[in-house]
Amino acid sequence: MYSNQYLNRFEIEERIQEKLPLHLQEKYKKIRATSRAEIQETERLKQTAKRIEHWEQISDKFLNNILKQLLDKNNTATSDTDTL
Repeated sequence: MYSNQYLNRFEIEERIQEKLPLHLQEKYKKIRATSRAEIQETERLKQTAKRIEHWEQISDKFLNNILKQLLDKNNTATSDTDTL
């Protein structure tokens, strides 16, 4: 069983990944704190209108920073998603 905090982070990271261009999605998977392989559909948080709106707002907030990080040729490692 995962904590609500972890499951919220998962939902946000899912939305960030969906918004990325296809060629950056594989790179993003490597820096995510959560993984789709770990979470079963039945374990995901219930998607209410308020939750979806909240997750969308947060993912939009972090998207530009993550794009910059993924496009940085000298990317050294750590993820900005640590602050989600």
